[in-house]
Amino acid sequence: MRIEVTTDRLEAALQMVRQLHPIRGKRPDPPTKTILEEVRERLRACNRERLADLAYSFDASRLLACLEILVTERDEEVADKACQVLMVRPRDNLIRAGWFKLILHYPHDLLEKVIRANLEASGFAALSGLENVSKRVHLWFVSERVSQGILRDYEGSGGHKNLDAYLEANFLNRKVGMFKEVWRLLLLQGRATSLQKEDVERMLLEYRKPENAKYLAQFCQRYLNVLQSIAKWDERILRFIEKKYGEPSDPDKNEIETPFWKNVKPEPKREFRTWIMLQRIQEFFEGERADFWRRYVVENKVARVKKILEGDGFMIDFGPFGVVEFKNIGNAAYIYPANAFGTYWRRADRESHVSRFKDKEKTISNRRYRGWDGRIIHREGWQSGTSSKIKTLMKND
Repeated sequence: MRIEVTTDRLEAALQMVRQLHPIRGKRPDPPTKTILEEVRERLRACNRERLADLAYSFDASRLLACLEILVTERDEEVADKACQVLMVRPRDNLIRAGWFKLILHYPHDLLEKVIRANLEASGFAALSGLENVSKRVHLWFVSERVSQGILRDYEGSGGHKNLDAYLEANFLNRKVGMFKEVWRLLLLQGRATSLQKEDVERMLLEYRKPENAKYLAQFCQRYLNVLQSIAKWDERILRFIEKKYGEPSDPDKNEIETPFWKNVKPEPKREFRTWIMLQRIQEFFEGERADFWRRYVVENKVARVKKILEGDGFMIDFGPFGVVEFKNIGNAAYIYPANAFGTYWRRADRESHVSRFKDKEKTISNRRYRGWDGRIIHREGWQSGTSSKIKTLMKND
């Protein structure tokens, strides 16, 4: 004989039991939409003076509903009330659920406040031994913000190749808010040693992210201010900064400084100007002329340089005098005293003919080199004689 069994009434009874008794062992059911709506209305209607009473009237599912509301609610007053309720009722289940929500939605001030208060009341036992929770989590809460604690622990602990390796080893993956926020913090506040050991392309990836646009200037300023010198900087980042923010103004020429460069310290600004000049010289000259003029830039003898004549000419400002070089080796270089050189510099962008920068009547003269016409003729061995003349001119003899 065939026996047929229907489970409709059994399923209905089980559903009623689940609603009346949501707590099964240590894990309550996630709040249903109906419970969320109920809790939201009760929070909205409750006076702040009665929030403690409301908190003790909530079962586990309704407390979890408060946690969900805290994370997603747009009404700030309701979210704040949910926060107050959760502060009154510290529970291990809330700590566990809240922690995973915190790392996903970070930064979230109210949620961080709740988790911190619950941990202070109950300790870290709720998180210890859990899969996908770092054993170092207790160290992260030592700082005012969890993200700061993570960066502090990373910079102090060592043993990891870079920040990505540390975060992933501590169960913080690239998609969560905590991972992204710690990276921002590294680029905003990281030590020189931490910035130096990061892969440059990885840093540039963070620089280029749309969500980091409002921090970009601070990222770049931190990089310049903390590492400070060409020896420690990477040219890929310097090129990025030059393209985005240009170059610092010359302090001796009373030029208006841009907001970006105002927040870069004097020494890194000088170093960046030096790097710019070295790049310009390398781009313009070839071989021995590049080597010759770069030496003076490295020795901080050169104040500024500029390409002219659509790349066919080059100006080098030494302060007391300046040099005008030309692309084709057959052309002599002209050395002018400061006043004459300054005039050529100011009008350089309007001139298009090489002849406009050649005037032996205006070139520099010096009593130690009688008969010299103030030009550099690029014959074999020209560097030695030119070095002696420049050394003398720098002394204003």
